[in-house]
Amino acid sequence: MKNLAIITIQIGVLILSVAILWWHSFYRVIAQQLVITLGESDPTIGPGFRCLYSTAGSCREIIEYGESLGKTVYPPGLFWLGVGVLTLGLVMLAVEKYRSSR
Repeated sequence: MKNLAIITIQIGVLILSVAILWWHSFYRVIAQQLVITLGESDPTIGPGFRCLYSTAGSCREIIEYGESLGKTVYPPGLFWLGVGVLTLGLVMLAVEKYRSSR
């Protein structure tokens, strides 16, 4: 079971890594497009950080804007999937350590 827990943790970390890279890539492109469209001078992704884990508020608008540009939008559910798989792996590992210490 320890090996399964470690593999589950690794999969969770992999999913989170993909989520962060995809989020960064998507929001960087959208920020650059907004600079071109709105004439803004600073293409940052800082305000989009909460969009890593949420579709609330302006995140929904950013997603819709990305879709209108024909971009493959980042789904925040991927972040939560990674968190869930990582948490499951950590719980499995804790249970295994608890059982082996008894």
